[in-house]
Amino acid sequence: MFSGIYTYNIDGKGRIVIPSRFLERLGNPFVLAGCPGGNLIAVSRPEQLPGATAAHGYVECSIRDRTGRFVIPSALREFAELHQTGEATVIGKGNEVEIWNKRRWEFQTQNERPTAARLEAPAGYSPLLDFSPNPTTSAIIRQKALYGQPFFEVEGMLTVSDTERIITRLETALRGKPRTVFLDLRGVETIDAAFFIAMEPLIGQLATYAGRMAVLTERVDVATLVERLCGLKYVRVFRNLESGLWWLVDEGHA
Repeated sequence: MFSGIYTYNIDGKGRIVIPSRFLERLGNPFVLAGCPGGNLIAVSRPEQLPGATAAHGYVECSIRDRTGRFVIPSALREFAELHQTGEATVIGKGNEVEIWNKRRWEFQTQNERPTAARLEAPAGYSPLLDFSPNPTTSAIIRQKALYGQPFFEVEGMLTVSDTERIITRLETALRGKPRTVFLDLRGVETIDAAFFIAMEPLIGQLATYAGRMAVLTERVDVATLVERLCGLKYVRVFRNLESGLWWLVDEGHA
């Protein structure tokens, strides 16, 4: 069983130390994934990942440095807000190892059940994360067609379970190899950050046949995370539908 709490600095290359006593049990290589709570989780094998976490994918990490350091992939660093030259907390918890942004972990432990109603969060705390333990409202997903292209409109609170529903719907739509997929998030109140991690394989699938995705959102934080995790080559972000439609015409997809 893993136990213990350690704090380390993340170096300029995005590397962090795994304590040797953890690595002995964890093995090398090991599996790393993003959790809905905004932290990372390391386990020995993929089948040990919690269901909701495993659904969003994982990466295999290896330690080749004698100091026990390994590189956290940039997408997972962005997801967990593990900034280069920042501090991270590494926690042994049962059969898994958790890696947290130090300030986020401190906030989490001081506020056992934080929700969107809490007023003050530390600097750098992501407004995208939904810590609400029992959300009363699930996301509403509507699928339409726009100039023959799939258009998904999402409203409400986008939780982990809703993420899985939307990803499944998007995967189905991509089987038809559409030139453009519209994803309207303007009506979403709360978005679980794991949603954007789950989007990456879909963007890769679009890229195989030069497809594009247009994301509609008026929130700067959502737009920023989409751009960081999904890139701008195959994904474009628009504040309103009119801008997206002009882009569709200019690209010759209409």
